[in-house]
Amino acid sequence: MSATYALIHSVYNVMEKVASEATTARLISDNHLELQQQEDRELTCSSTNQRRRRPYLNILAIVRKCKGSLHLAFTSHFCFILASLFYVRLAFVDLAWVQDTRNNYHVPAEVLDEDDDEIWSDWASSNENGTIVEDMREDYYVQSKLLYILGAAFFVLVGIFDCMRYCDVMNVFMILAGAAGVVSGMSDTSREE
Repeated sequence: MSATYALIHSVYNVMEKVASEATTARLISDNHLELQQQEDRELTCSSTNQRRRRPYLNILAIVRKCKGSLHLAFTSHFCFILASLFYVRLAFVDLAWVQDTRNNYHVPAEVLDEDDDEIWSDWASSNENGTIVEDMREDYYVQSKLLYILGAAFFVLVGIFDCMRYCDVMNVFMILAGAAGVVSGMSDTSREE
């Protein structure tokens, strides 16, 4: 897991450098933002009656700020990279589990494909390394479940940030898909019941 943290830290450093370069680009667009802020002030400083009749004007000002936010874009991209890294790490954990159990402990494919504790217990009782493999199996399930939930949760954040930036209905599907992934990862399987 420490390799994952080192990778996340290096990605974060690169993203900070990109953000500092983006800050210079932001300075160039300050004139545009000042015009938008002035327009927002004019909308919010209009008569009190107009604000009472049109409460959505303040919401529009917030949406305009989110659309031009480089920090929100940076955060969204950073969450996307983290979610992708968690899923790549999950793939390597799965690969390592299958290779280790087949090559080092000679677990048959029929047993590896099963999710039933009875089949694993029967196999473990008939082999000398059975208890070691069962302990490894528990660690594998905990680690893969954690990586799966973290990846899905970060994809939910990506959907939320992109929905705030683009105000597009399609980003709601990313939020729903990520939420379904989190629920799926947190639900008990038949093995855990």
